[in-house]
This record gives sequence, structure tokens and C-alpha cells, in this order.
Amino acid sequence: MSQQSLKSKREYLEQLLQELDGLREKGDKKAICTALTDLGLAHFNVRNYVKGTEAFEEAVQIARELKDLDLQVHSLGMHTLAFQTISRLPDAFNKADEIRELGIEHNRPEIICDAVTNQGQILLESGDQLRSLEKLEEARGIAYELGDKRRQMNVIGAYGQHSLTVPDLGQAEVYFDKALALAQELGDEQAENGYLGNRGMIYEWRGEFGKAAPIFEKVLGFVQEDGDEKAEIQAMRHLTKVYNKLENNEKVLEYALPGLELAKEGDVESAFILIEALIMTYYRMGELEKAQASTEEAIEMARSSNDRRREIRFLISLGEAFLAADDLEKALTTYEKALAGAKHINQDNDVAYLTGRIGFTLAELGKLDDAIPFHEEAIDMAQDGRMPSLEGQQLSMLSMAYLEKSDKEKALDYASKAVDVYKSAKLFEEFETAQALVAEINAA
Repeated sequence: MSQQSLKSKREYLEQLLQELDGLREKGDKKAICTALTDLGLAHFNVRNYVKGTEAFEEAVQIARELKDLDLQVHSLGMHTLAFQTISRLPDAFNKADEIRELGIEHNRPEIICDAVTNQGQILLESGDQLRSLEKLEEARGIAYELGDKRRQMNVIGAYGQHSLTVPDLGQAEVYFDKALALAQELGDEQAENGYLGNRGMIYEWRGEFGKAAPIFEKVLGFVQEDGDEKAEIQAMRHLTKVYNKLENNEKVLEYALPGLELAKEGDVESAFILIEALIMTYYRMGELEKAQASTEEAIEMARSSNDRRREIRFLISLGEAFLAADDLEKALTTYEKALAGAKHINQDNDVAYLTGRIGFTLAELGKLDDAIPFHEEAIDMAQDGRMPSLEGQQLSMLSMAYLEKSDKEKALDYASKAVDVYKSAKLFEEFETAQALVAEINAA
């Protein structure tokens, strides 16, 4: 959560507290109950879980005193959702069970159906597929007995989600299509849009990106019209991914740039996915300066969110960009920063790779005597980490360094070792390249 996003959520919380004080003065208990429910969610959004729970419990108590069953169910439902949002799934399940018991007590099968459907979804989130299926079967029986198409739609959609976890994409598609047809019959545009999005994701997972793209564009149009910013970010994220796979640079930029600006405020994971796609697209377009600028922005994002692994990954990417642009001094400095970070968090594979890249960059700068110890160290680390590709690469680079120093004997020795490493690892393309290096040395 960004600092700006957290600040706005706290400001909203303060606003709700002031409104609640005004409602308490007026004594409107129903309005107080609704405000307390909103307050509970707001507390959860800023991680005040104890105060949030207190607000929800007071709301339920007032609804009980008012003998307003629907209001009681609403408050409990929002408390359930709040627990789901922070992955306290056993607590969420128990709250849904309180709703189910209210439905039984008051002979309201539609309340029971909703609660049991929700329990099935919660169990699915927790990884309990078998019990989830049992709950969904119970809910489906109630929904069809009631003849309630909306609840049938909800249960069938939940079956689709269950099929995705198995995974059975074909069966999931069947369920989502049935749920979509019911949503269209009911004229529920929001539900229709959700099931369209599910269908788009199935196409995306299957690699049918051309089919996924127009679906996500339709979804995006709806959520923009509806003003749902979170859903808008998700739609742009999916569109960016599918158009990146299709290598449609113009479309990637169309969705990634505005999506990134929205995601920076509160959806850090989506922001990283979007900026990675931007970097890749700029490279594909030959826009090296823009790729470098986006990579530098990604590094700052990673630092701000204290994500050291991502920071190192983006530093490596920036180093490669400088190297591709033949800006060797900047490449060297960037690799050195990345190496220090990788050592700090014990990222051994990255340490080995970066040690080799520093050796390569030094060699490109003509500093062969400085480069050789880095190549030797990288070889040792590659052997320890069982990384034959890196080991062979560094042996080849060491061979070329000695060849440039006119030490043909050492050059041939290291090139021959590279051949052996690649052969043992069955890296045939690299094996042929190393053999060509041996031939070149012999011919020198």
C-alpha cells in the first residue's frame, strides 16, 4: 500500500467517524448501524482490525435490537468480506456461518443459500476443494429449489472458480458461459462483465491472446463507465499482458501507461507487472532511452516498497540496457550496485551472474587484468551452485581474455573446459560455440 493510498484511506476513516458522531446525536439507529458497518471496513482498510471488529459487532447488535434481519445479515456479510480481504479465512467462514444460522432460525432459504455459497468460496480460497464442492452442491440445491436465477447464477459462477483450481479450463468455461447467459437474462451488467472477464482469463491462460483481447477491452469499457478503479487496473493489466504476448507495441503502450499511473496509488503488484511490460516493449521498439528511464523508475518503485529482490532484478536489467547502449562505465556502476544488494540478501545465483557481468564489462573496457579475477570467481560460484550455463560462459570469457593477452595455452585450456561443461550439460548450441572458439584459438 502506497503512502498516498494509506493517507487517503485514513482521511476517509476520519470522515466516517465525524459522520457517525453526527448520527449518534440524531439517534437514527438504522443509519448508525449502516455507518458502523462502513466504519468497520474502513478500519480494516488501514489495518485497525480490533477497532474494525468492534464497529462490526456494534452494528450487528443494533440491527438485532431493531429486529432488522436484513440489516443484521448485511453487517455480518461485510465483516465476512473484511476477513476475506486480509485472508483470515477461518474467521470469514465463521461469520458466514452466523449468517447461515440466522437464515435457518428465520426460515429464510435465500439467506442460507447466499451464506453457503460464500462458505464454498472461502473454502476454495483456503485450498479445501472437497469441502468447497460440498458447500456449492448444497447451495445449488437450494437455489434451484427456490427457482431463483440470480442465486443459480452466483453458484454456477462459483463452480467455475472451483474448476479453475482443479484445474479444468474446459469445465470452467462451461460454467462461466452458463453464468454469463443467466446474467444477460437478468440484465445484470456488472455480473455479465465479471463472467466475461473470467472467460477472457481462460483464453489468456490457454494462450489464445487474440480471443482474450477484445473481451478485456469490453470489460475495460464497462468498469471505466462504472467508475471502478480497482477493476480498471486489472483490466488494463490483462490487456497489457495479452498485447505484450501479441507483440502489439502500440496497444501495450495504450493500456500500460495509464494503467501504471492508476496502479501506483495502491496496487503495487500490478504496477510492477505493467512497468515490466513497458520496459520490454520499449526494448522491442528500439527505444533504449525510454527503456532505461522506465527501468530506473521501476528501481525506485522497488526501493519505495522495500522489495530488494525486485530492485536487484531491475538493476540487472538497467545494467544490460547500458551495456547494449555501449555505455560501459554506467553498466559497470549499475552491476556493482546490484552485486552489493544481492550479497546483502544472499541471492547466490544473482551474485554469481553479476560477478561474471562485471568481469565481462571490465574486459570490454580493456581492463583484462581486472576482469580475470571476476571471471575466475564467477566460475567457482557457478560450480558450487551447479549452473553449467554460467560456468561455461565464464570459462569462454576467460579464454577470450587470455587470447587477447596472447596467452594461447591458457586460452585453449579454458575453452576446452567450456566445451566439456556444455557437453556434460547437453547444452548443444553453446557446445558448438565453444568448439568454434577452440578452433579459432588453434588457428591463431
